[in-house]
Amino acid sequence: MTNANVSSPIPGATIINPDGSESKVPDIIEQDGNTIVELVSSEENESDFDQQQYESVKNLVMRKTVQADELNSQISELSDSLKNILINDSELAQSEEDAKKAKKAAVARKATLMNSPEAVSVKIKLQEAKEDLKDIEDSLSTQLLSL
Repeated sequence: MTNANVSSPIPGATIINPDGSESKVPDIIEQDGNTIVELVSSEENESDFDQQQYESVKNLVMRKTVQADELNSQISELSDSLKNILINDSELAQSEEDAKKAKKAAVARKATLMNSPEAVSVKIKLQEAKEDLKDIEDSLSTQLLSL
């Protein structure tokens, strides 16, 4: 604030605010031609602050943060160890390879069966049956709406 005109009671005095609460008038200090307002806390607010409790909470938060960091590091290491156990197991790797081959064989066999003359005939009959069902449902719907 620069050269502020403050018309107020004596600095440090207690005043009653419009809402009925009390507050201290700030001390006004002149420094290098500038007016600096130094806020004065009410004695009530000073007594509410418990430095020991603040330090206790601060230390607790710091300890818990360190513990959380250590646990995150431990979790990461354990996760990597578990992944390595799975990666380095030759029996598991062989089983997964066998499963891929079996899946590929099953997909190929299914494609062969779906393109066989018997399957093509069944697919045609299935499509015709679906079309017949749709025609019957449409006819029934039209008849019911005309009632």
